[in-house]
Amino acid sequence: MSGADAIVLPLPKIMGLPAARQLTADLIAARGKAVTLDATGVQRVGGLGLQVLLSARRTWTKDRVAFSIVNPTPLFRQCVTQLGASDLAGEAA
Repeated sequence: MSGADAIVLPLPKIMGLPAARQLTADLIAARGKAVTLDATGVQRVGGLGLQVLLSARRTWTKDRVAFSIVNPTPLFRQCVTQLGASDLAGEAA
């Protein structure tokens, strides 16, 4: 897949219900393309936000398309770890 096909989506500061809805819509629109989620500004990840991230990772893995989370804040790592997805925190470079 060429770099032109890759999509970078910035994650919202607070990943609650409204953000989860928007991220879901953005990811649906990006399906089939390499996606990088930029966690630079994330301060909190709620359960719904985490579900969207885990579902996206599973979908992109199944589709055999690149999926990554970059620039995680310490709060992003802390939230996903506390919610039981420490493997997702480990993915973020």
